[in-house]
Amino acid sequence: MTAIFWKLGNSLAYVFLLGTNLYSDLGPNQAKSPYFLSHTTYITPAYFTFYVWFLIHLLLGGFVIYQFFPDNDKIIAEGINFHFFAIALLNSLWLFLWEIDFLFLGFIVILFVLLQISYVYWNLKKNHFRSDDIFQTLFIHAPFSLYHAWILIIAVLTIYATFTPARPIAYDPAVIGNIEPVTDETITDTSSVYYESPTILVQILVILGLLFMECTAIGYIEKFRGDLAGAAVIAWTLYGVWSEQQDAIIRWTAFVLALITTLHILKPLILKYVFKRDDTPIFG
Repeated sequence: MTAIFWKLGNSLAYVFLLGTNLYSDLGPNQAKSPYFLSHTTYITPAYFTFYVWFLIHLLLGGFVIYQFFPDNDKIIAEGINFHFFAIALLNSLWLFLWEIDFLFLGFIVILFVLLQISYVYWNLKKNHFRSDDIFQTLFIHAPFSLYHAWILIIAVLTIYATFTPARPIAYDPAVIGNIEPVTDETITDTSSVYYESPTILVQILVILGLLFMECTAIGYIEKFRGDLAGAAVIAWTLYGVWSEQQDAIIRWTAFVLALITTLHILKPLILKYVFKRDDTPIFG
């Protein structure tokens, strides 16, 4: 009875989370949406990075359906319980706070989201919840691995948006004449956009943030039984930072760390499929 209660709650939470993200992406207040690079800082990745939400929502949709299959009662009741419901509501609240510029409150909320998703993530990594079943891996373990890594990235972006200077944006006067600097929300053509360089302190803080991402990606692989999904989200984000940022130090630091992460992702795959090391864990 408890399991079916949480399964129905998970379904409603998923629909609500999907609806809020679609409204943010397609609604009338797009300029304030994080998917359109509002509140940009010197660690903000390119807009395409946020496309990972499509994959997360797709797999979470599979999770909502797969949870009703037989033999999933225990993992839903004990491994996930009410936490996905809380995660979806708090994630939507964070999105709302971001869009109305309440960044400090958003920072507090996203920390609660991170705590909730971490609890589920660690629960699913317990031995009695691990499975060689491809569908359980694809529709339970994979979406929460991706979601955990993405919420971690969102938390980092929120921290930098809250506590570090915004990245000023202007049009290149050499291209279109001398006009006043504009904000992200008014940009329609970025072909002549340039950004002011960060201070040394901001460069140091951003590099520390990038190193934190890289260390987390390695932790996903080494500590959590080859969690390639979580590591891939971080690699994707690092490539996004490399693509978006113009400061040479930040840009190329992100690129090098992205390459290191990519090579680390390939390591368990090579051990398992090239050197036939069957004891090498893949995807947790």
